[in-house]
Amino acid sequence: MIHRFLIICVLAGGLTAQERLVTGIVLDAQTGLALAGATVMRPGSRIGAAADEHGRFAFRLPQSEVVLEARLLGYSAQSQTVPASDPSPSVTFHLQPTVLPLQSMLVTASRTREQPFDAGYANLQQQQIQERYSVQDIPALLSELPSTTFYSEGGNGLGYTYLNIRGFDQRRIAVMVNGVPQNDPEDHSVYWLDFPDLAANLENIQVQRGAGGLFGAASAIGGAVNLISSNFTQNRGISIYSGAGSYNTRKYSLSAGSGLMDNRYALYARLGKITSDGYRDNSWVDFNSYFLGVARFDKRMTTQINLYGGPVSDHLAYYGISRAEAADKKLRKRNPIQRKEEIENFSQPHYEIINEWQTGRWRFQNTLFYVTGEGFYDYDGSWAPYSYYRITPENGFQVNGDAESLYIPDALIHAYVSNQQAGWLPRASLQGDHGVLTVGAEWRRHRSLHYGSLKWGTELPAGVTPDYRYYEYRGAKNIASLFVNGVYRAADRLTCLADAVLIQQSYRLYDEKYLHTDFTKPYLFFNPKLGLSYLVRPDVKVYSTFARTSREPRLKNLYDAAEASTPASWGPVTPQFALAADSSYNVNDPLVKEETMFDWEVGAGLERSNLHLSVNAYYMIFLDEIVKSGRLDRFGQPVTGNAERTLHRGIELAGMWRPSPGWELSANSTLSHNRLVRHRRYTWAGVHVLDGNRIAGFPDVLANARLSYRAQRFSLSMAGRYVGAFYTSNLEDAQEQVPAFALLDFYGRWRVPVAAGVEAVELQLQVNNVLNKLYVAHGEGDAFFPAAERNVFLGLQVEL
Repeated sequence: MIHRFLIICVLAGGLTAQERLVTGIVLDAQTGLALAGATVMRPGSRIGAAADEHGRFAFRLPQSEVVLEARLLGYSAQSQTVPASDPSPSVTFHLQPTVLPLQSMLVTASRTREQPFDAGYANLQQQQIQERYSVQDIPALLSELPSTTFYSEGGNGLGYTYLNIRGFDQRRIAVMVNGVPQNDPEDHSVYWLDFPDLAANLENIQVQRGAGGLFGAASAIGGAVNLISSNFTQNRGISIYSGAGSYNTRKYSLSAGSGLMDNRYALYARLGKITSDGYRDNSWVDFNSYFLGVARFDKRMTTQINLYGGPVSDHLAYYGISRAEAADKKLRKRNPIQRKEEIENFSQPHYEIINEWQTGRWRFQNTLFYVTGEGFYDYDGSWAPYSYYRITPENGFQVNGDAESLYIPDALIHAYVSNQQAGWLPRASLQGDHGVLTVGAEWRRHRSLHYGSLKWGTELPAGVTPDYRYYEYRGAKNIASLFVNGVYRAADRLTCLADAVLIQQSYRLYDEKYLHTDFTKPYLFFNPKLGLSYLVRPDVKVYSTFARTSREPRLKNLYDAAEASTPASWGPVTPQFALAADSSYNVNDPLVKEETMFDWEVGAGLERSNLHLSVNAYYMIFLDEIVKSGRLDRFGQPVTGNAERTLHRGIELAGMWRPSPGWELSANSTLSHNRLVRHRRYTWAGVHVLDGNRIAGFPDVLANARLSYRAQRFSLSMAGRYVGAFYTSNLEDAQEQVPAFALLDFYGRWRVPVAAGVEAVELQLQVNNVLNKLYVAHGEGDAFFPAAERNVFLGLQVEL
């Protein structure tokens, strides 16, 4: 496969040897900032390219005199003539804004902030997203970025998919869509399956590693991810997509864009469906998706309204298997959750209104959002006695025998959850002669309802109906924050960064049926960040940053109300607070405390038109880091607790090289050291001293590389990924370790112009795990999650 790939690329390069390479950059004429995503084309042809995240472009032209045109929505088009006599032309476009571009504060100001300190940042532009995305969830798309890994419970990148940055799981990563927080306020996780196929609607993905959050996001420990949607274009069109692949995976979508109407309005809509049997047994998914965006452009104001989401359903697959099974080709697909009725259904619509207004040097942005979710998951409950379901005489049931020793054959638990979250995100930015000052706030209100009932069971006791709820409670979280961010050019070569976030938030659990538990736990955090960047020469910079970040535990760390009916003989489930003198719970003294991190980073970067190199070193000291405790909950997720002191340090290397026209080589690697400095684990067997042990879930070595070849009508690339071994518990048990693995993936796209009435037809091919490795992507304790063997996805897109 590799040899064939190289031969094809070399032959393709030879076909264009008589042409010349044109390079250049597209800039905003008023601000001087790079315009990523601008298109540079030869009018009347399909020759051209999109500007990368630095505004740069490169493509081939014939030797004759040609005219090039640069375009970007919200800017006047500009044309320039490239003479035939110039063998290596370089062109600079300065585009004049005609209206305020969409989300310019989220995109442009973020780039302004990151440019002096960008070794800890990564961007995926729309062209890169289109080349790499086919059907898998967003964590798979991000897994090539520095210090980033992913895994999925179903094995093939669909369904319950998990993202890690620097080894930190997604509960400790701030994820946003258009600046709107996506982490569940109660359990901090990100449910990627609740916005399926969202990557098809994205124009940019920003990733920040380490402490802090993009634009005052909730406390980020491992990093922050901002997904920016905008598929508005100047020209109207319709796109039809159909794809099929391994494990009976199917994808269908229909999208339409209005183009710019009356030089003011734009509309974009997309409907899609993804289905798959999954790699593991009984790990099917059935995702429906929708996205609707409406925008109004004015000279100094833009308003955008987005609605997206989709009802989803899937079979549960949250339990892993043994190491021996994962290594056996015949057994590794086994899913311990076998009952067909063990499924999930959920729908979570997102509503957004984003308004931005520019006056003079000021930019003001207001985002209003509302997210509502409702659904259920049904799972086996035959393991639980009557007492777990509170089927006892105390609750009015007639029970013949001991309620702790009577069971319900084939019991099926119906767990229901409903969430509502509303918020307002105001921001203001002032562009000065020597820098940019941004101030903003966040207000969020979250409410939830949780209950469990028995949907089915053989010989259900009298009085137990689907309406009977054996647990029920409500949750709430209020969040208010203020932030300020300043980037100041203190001298021609020296830039300073100052960032501070003040966050006040509080959990509440109330209306608990049976036990009537009611508590409120407030938190107040101040998270500062400081940085210096020095431009050694125009293409070389060095920098250093320091940040302090604190973050609260999950609500379940304080009290797992859904499990409060657990029989006392199994170990009582009670609120996790210290007891006061009167034996009441002291909510100001939780047993699991907030974690605090001190993060020092230093780095350097080299940036030229055909070469980018960066190095970033980090040193992160934690107090009370929230780590895996060695136990799993009912759903295979690790129960967590505090480690008194821990240390994470590492070095990240990244680079991109374009050796000749069409060719691009990008690579990154991370070497890290993740250790428990002072930690005790308390069990019935006694106290285990774990000082010096590796922290579970953190590989010490990561590496990625991609070799790409791009021509006018096609692109080919081969991507390699290496993930070092890591432990699945903090005990450093050799039987609780995920072995290192290396993978190779292939990506290809071929765009063919067609007759009048059809803009183009594009073929897409993605081959994952080309070498057909049997590997394990993740593990928790002695439970391991195998990943798919070689799998293929082929897509066809018709543009009208």
